[in-house]
Amino acid sequence: MSNGGGGGGAGKAGRLGAAAAAADCAAGGAAGAVAACPPAVPAAAHDPAHVAAPAPARLIVIVRTPLGKPISSVGVDAAGRHINTGNDGRANFGVTPPGTYNVVARKPGFGPPPTGAALWHEGDGTGSAVVTAGNTTTLVIQLVQVESLVVSHTPVSAPTPLRMYKGAPGSTDVDHEITATVKIPKTAGAGAGTQFRVRVDWTFTADGGNAPKAHGGKDDTDVHFKASAGFAAAGDMKITASTTTDTAGVTRVTFRASVVSGDHFTVHAKVLKDPANPAGGDWAHDSSPKFEVWRRLDYNNLYQMVTGANKGVDVTSLCVTPNIQPAYTPAFTEYHPGATHAVAYREFVSALVAPTAAQLPSSSTVRVRSDGADVRQVTVTGLVLAADGAASAGNETLTLAGATNVVGASRFQRVDRATVAAADPARTVKIEEATGAFRAIGSIAAHARAVNLGPFLFDTAAGVQTKAQAWADANQAQWPTDLAALDTTLGAAGFHLVGCAWLHPKHCGRHGGVTHFYTGYPTIHVTIRGSDFHPDKQWNDWDGMNTGQMSCLFLNVLDSAPLGGPYTKGVARHEIGHASDHTQFGPGDHCPQPANVCLMNANSTAGQFCTVGADHSLHRVMGWT
Repeated sequence: MSNGGGGGGAGKAGRLGAAAAAADCAAGGAAGAVAACPPAVPAAAHDPAHVAAPAPARLIVIVRTPLGKPISSVGVDAAGRHINTGNDGRANFGVTPPGTYNVVARKPGFGPPPTGAALWHEGDGTGSAVVTAGNTTTLVIQLVQVESLVVSHTPVSAPTPLRMYKGAPGSTDVDHEITATVKIPKTAGAGAGTQFRVRVDWTFTADGGNAPKAHGGKDDTDVHFKASAGFAAAGDMKITASTTTDTAGVTRVTFRASVVSGDHFTVHAKVLKDPANPAGGDWAHDSSPKFEVWRRLDYNNLYQMVTGANKGVDVTSLCVTPNIQPAYTPAFTEYHPGATHAVAYREFVSALVAPTAAQLPSSSTVRVRSDGADVRQVTVTGLVLAADGAASAGNETLTLAGATNVVGASRFQRVDRATVAAADPARTVKIEEATGAFRAIGSIAAHARAVNLGPFLFDTAAGVQTKAQAWADANQAQWPTDLAALDTTLGAAGFHLVGCAWLHPKHCGRHGGVTHFYTGYPTIHVTIRGSDFHPDKQWNDWDGMNTGQMSCLFLNVLDSAPLGGPYTKGVARHEIGHASDHTQFGPGDHCPQPANVCLMNANSTAGQFCTVGADHSLHRVMGWT
């Protein structure tokens, strides 16, 4: 009995255990246990104890990127519950009643992948899960975020990557394209189609030391942005702009800096949390380096007068960058010399203009006569004119014809003395002007052999000074014509400098220039550009001068200074300064500050541009108005 009872008990227990195991298998059981479940034995239809219990339904939500990277700490709402994803990106809701559920996944800084032409923005990822009895439903939701934003640019010049170079004079902006690359990966790799598109907002910072608007700079009322090719831009374009990335994650905008050298700007790019509220923060940002506005002074070209052994100033050696650049670096100007071209030598760019008759002192021939029978010879000495009007010491001997006037052939500017070969106690000799009013000059008395005549001048000092100034002015007026002719001969484009011999015979220093047109009038003077000189002496030296886009250096710059020494470098810097991006330095385009203060004084001995008040030459080179 006991054995049979045990068996019966065992059989009952076995039947109950089998039913429970079947029910566990039907419910899914533990992992790996499904394979151990016995085959189901159909129960008799009329026996309720043999009806299988329904298997439970389950819901799992997986949140990941389009590249399959799981996203942790995502809050997932579904079936009235809230679960955060783990490091594997899974939110396991476990047993969930069958039904259709709207699922929402949310994490700050993430948003759903945009479709079509839409742009990425922060937001909820959503999906719909249909949970059915006996099944585990897995729903995948994708979210993406801005992983990085990098601002870059292509330098205009690789050795000076922070410099933005001004265009031709007259340009109103310095344009420089800025690139922002934003990574919101759509697929692996780089290039078109790999990134989701997003809006990028642009701003900038201007340095406090930039030129104010009143002096040619910019302020917040000026346009600072414009669209780059292939990228539309929106915003006020003055202090803000926005563009959108392409499917490679790239967008570009053109920043418009001022045209004042030395102005500094930094450009900023951001993906804002809320474009309508820039103060609300951003998901990513980056900035450009601090850009500097520079002027590139391409000094094209250099010319030197050369014919055989005759040579003008060696501008090739003098105008090398190390000699010139130090004055221009503080002005944010790059100096680049061009090639040197040889042109025909000429001693003077502008030849001496001979005085006209009206510009020369009055002169006259003389006449002599005795007061009776007389055939002695009379020698008149003084300043005798040559054919060109030059006066030099000379004399003329005339033979008396008694009381008849004997007229000489020589023209005198001044008469100093008259002599006879022998004295005559009975005769007086008259010396008179032979033209015009026939003024008396003097007489040799009886018993005398000579007479000093004053000296006698045929003009007045006041009258001659006016005439000499007219002659000097005529020579000054000829310079522009001759310089322009030289410039035309060169046919140079842009600013250029010529190593010449000398400007003019009266301005060539120790190399000549003395004339004799006004010898009889040692006290008169002419004024040449503010300095007074006797008209026959050397006038002031001209080391260099400019006209239009041409500057000239002359050999007298080397009279007291070696080529490449501080003075000659200063002269070269001065002449090249006229080619810089400036308003006029002052009257005649020269700075009124003292010669030892400013490089752009007309007679400068300084090596640098001045920074003095209203005459701030350094600012003028930089383009301040």
